[in-house]
Amino acid sequence: MRREIVAAVVSGLVLGGGTAIPAVAAVHGADKAVGSIKAQPAAHAKAKLVNARTAKVPTSEEKKTTALKTVIYHGYEFRVPASWPVYRLDEHPTSCVRYDINAVYLGTPGVNMHCPATVIGRTQTITVIPGVTVAAGSGTEITYLRDQPDGVGGTRVGSLAAVHSTIIANASQHELRAAIGAALLGVTVLGTYGADPAVTEQVLHTLRPAPKGAADTAQSGSSSALSGASASVVTQGAAAGSSAEVSAASRPSSTSWPGLHDWPRQIVGQPKPKPFRAVNGFDTCNAPSLDAMRAWRRDYTVAGVYIGGVNVGCYYGNLSASWLRSTRGMGWGVLPIYVGDQAPCTTVQSPITTINPSRAAAEGTAAGWDAISDARMFGIGTGSPIFYDMESYNANYGSGCKTAVLTFLGA
Repeated sequence: MRREIVAAVVSGLVLGGGTAIPAVAAVHGADKAVGSIKAQPAAHAKAKLVNARTAKVPTSEEKKTTALKTVIYHGYEFRVPASWPVYRLDEHPTSCVRYDINAVYLGTPGVNMHCPATVIGRTQTITVIPGVTVAAGSGTEITYLRDQPDGVGGTRVGSLAAVHSTIIANASQHELRAAIGAALLGVTVLGTYGADPAVTEQVLHTLRPAPKGAADTAQSGSSSALSGASASVVTQGAAAGSSAEVSAASRPSSTSWPGLHDWPRQIVGQPKPKPFRAVNGFDTCNAPSLDAMRAWRRDYTVAGVYIGGVNVGCYYGNLSASWLRSTRGMGWGVLPIYVGDQAPCTTVQSPITTINPSRAAAEGTAAGWDAISDARMFGIGTGSPIFYDMESYNANYGSGCKTAVLTFLGA
């Protein structure tokens, strides 16, 4: 996911605590109503949450052939497909909580997870975090659930009688969550899904108190499998050979853009862009610890952070409004990145949600408002840019795909 940083620099970004001009969505004025995508409650008794675009309910035959296993942690148990590996975050705190592979994560995500920079997309996963308040971290660096989009809001879609809880859905993030118990004695269960929430919801419905004295499930997966390549570091002047030579006159500064109509003025440019200066930067799948950011500030100036979107592939980690304030105080320039629906002809192999060409404009508008809502959750102010991560796609696949992407981004 590194190309968006390079593209931003080519387009005339001013970094290092300054402002960034070009973007795909911008936070509007406070007088505009902020809308987040609302989950639609199901109409039938079992309260199934269905994604109307690509939903596929497992057939009875598929259910019969799925072997299950029981996972026990922190006094509770639940059942998942036997093929899902289990990772103990409390024993291996640098393990990356990835949402693009089927897995179970047990424990509080660490402050410095080792995640590859190329993770994108969501499928069915379950994360069980001790307590009902802490999202990640330990010691002096703790991030709370209330400070992240997947810890607040949502729509109730079901009840969990065995553990006296409810299932809350966040349709824009493709997440289900349940807070069980209270304070340190309880747990927060976060479930993700791709096109269809049915399997994740079925897993949540198996939650119940574990037998007294039952041992917690041991790790079965290899932590190295989650790490992959280390986070990419981009030297921006060198990443695009001629980027440092791009003149201010060649950058877009009007309200038009090839293939798009009514492009917002505040997104495309300003009459007097600041002089271009190449800087070093990187993006990581989740926000590093503040200690890491202090150490890296000696060599780097800008960091990309992923604030939301249906295809964000990693757990938020340390990201919060407080984290952003602290990093800006260190002199960092921060690029907020939103990873929403991808092109119908995408070349990405991960399980991702794509644009419905017949609804491209409506979906683009909804994604824009959701990005604004996430930005405000993290204290990103009015007029700040939000960069949309549209991964590579085959533009020669057919005119319909390219048109859908341009319509989506220009909505």
